[in-house]
Amino acid sequence: MDSLWQTVLLALGLIASLSVFLSLKRDLYTLGRKCGIGWETRAAPSPAAARSGFTPARRAQALRRLGQGDDAARIAASMGIPLPEVELLSRLQRMMASHAAPSAAPAPPSAARATRS
Repeated sequence: MDSLWQTVLLALGLIASLSVFLSLKRDLYTLGRKCGIGWETRAAPSPAAARSGFTPARRAQALRRLGQGDDAARIAASMGIPLPEVELLSRLQRMMASHAAPSAAPAPPSAARATRS
């Protein structure tokens, strides 16, 4: 008998949740109609707009030009890439170079002698 009550209460809770959900959905639909916003008027962003201007080959070319000392604005203009993307690439390259520099430094002579013995 106890499990019957649990099942009934669970069913009533699910029905109440469903009714609240449907009521909210109806209210949102009504409000959207009043404001002139409907599902059919909302445009999804095009995949081309969300896509980055960089392919791996173009990223490598921009990195080469940054390494040669070209200005980020000049690279962006000539390659047709948004300037913030080139600036971000430049900052990331500098960060990677600064983190890689200490580990790439040769070991001090005293440490080299200690490893030989």
